[in-house]
Amino acid sequence: TELLCGHKIPVKLGIIGVVNRSQKDINDNKSMKETLKSEKDFLRLNYPEIYKKHGNKVLAKTLQDILVRHIKKTSPILHKSLQDTKIRLENELRTLQTPDSKVSFILNLLKNISKSYTDTILGNRKDVSDKIVMGGARISEIINEEYLDKINQINPLHDLSDEQIGVILLNTSGITKSSFVNEKALEHMISRQLNNLIEPSMSSVDFVRVEMLKIFDAIDENVLETLKRFPRINSDVRNVLNKMLEEKLNNLKDFIKSFIETYQSCLNTTNPNFLIQLVRSSTDIQDASIAALMNNNTSKHTKNKKFVSVEDDENEIQQKNIQHFKQMLSGLNDLDNTMETSKQVKLHKSLTKSYFDFIREIVRDFVPKRIHHKMVKLVLDTFEQELDEKVFTPYVINRSFEEVMTEEEGVIDERQKIEDMLNAVNIALKNMVDIQCF
Repeated sequence: TELLCGHKIPVKLGIIGVVNRSQKDINDNKSMKETLKSEKDFLRLNYPEIYKKHGNKVLAKTLQDILVRHIKKTSPILHKSLQDTKIRLENELRTLQTPDSKVSFILNLLKNISKSYTDTILGNRKDVSDKIVMGGARISEIINEEYLDKINQINPLHDLSDEQIGVILLNTSGITKSSFVNEKALEHMISRQLNNLIEPSMSSVDFVRVEMLKIFDAIDENVLETLKRFPRINSDVRNVLNKMLEEKLNNLKDFIKSFIETYQSCLNTTNPNFLIQLVRSSTDIQDASIAALMNNNTSKHTKNKKFVSVEDDENEIQQKNIQHFKQMLSGLNDLDNTMETSKQVKLHKSLTKSYFDFIREIVRDFVPKRIHHKMVKLVLDTFEQELDEKVFTPYVINRSFEEVMTEEEGVIDERQKIEDMLNAVNIALKNMVDIQCF
């Protein structure tokens, strides 16, 4: 009695004694009703003062009361969890539902795909990721940071040593000793060095294409899950996007390559912007004794006038330098003196570097804009129309809606599983309401 009353072993919720069925009871097929009656008789006979507080019926009621109290205590959290689960399952079921009208379903699906893809690239999604850079931001990173870094790291004189420049100067001079600026050598070296701008520009286009394919797998999750239910539609949509990007990629790469090749074959050393840049970087060229040569050349025409007067203001100095460089690069100087080979190498090396830097500025500004305009923007502007023409219209013409709406294996089972889970959640919510009134 003292043990059952909790005097010997203190227990927080107390002790409830029960009489379990013996093996003999099981062998004799003794019913539960008889077992409970035997238990009650045993407890009344042996523990007459406390028998009403023990037995299987008391234990069952006590456990039920404990469970109900616990449910009531955790009800707000549990209710919210069940509601969230219900909403999630309903959304999943909505995604997996069988459409009443297959035509309107496919048409709306294609529009949702196009809209979600466009929103992802333009940054109009409501569910903005805070984990990784994605969508249009990643494209911008490729063309405005990674590409420009590669272009800026290119050495204008890569794989062009002083010895090679000297040999080029000699070979392009033929039997005549080269004097001042050797235009053929300069054209050859500049064209050769500008070739280094082509590969990174082509790679940038490839990287953007790959990223635009990746972005498709990052569109709205519900739209993507609906699309994946139908393998045929999924394949057709992806093929359209892939072909669009492939077409834009080839056209764009051809255009960019042609753009750079134009500067390789058509040098314009009298371009005002180039001359200004040349003046700003003319220290290296003056180190090659060009300043001295210009002074001699100028004194031949203007007896006592100096190349640069200390009294001239900055603009006048720049204009005079531009004029001299323009004469020099246009072959208008009547200088008959020849330069030492080392100085001539240094001059052409500096001119090649300056012209490369000049064209690099043009290319690094042009390529990102061209990629954005002729690949990214063009795809976004025409994607919905392409899906309509290349996917939806053939379905209408071929009357293949039943065929293309064939679901992926396992979708039917998944739908039934979600329906069963949703029913269970609804029952749980109803029971919670009943418990609150218990």
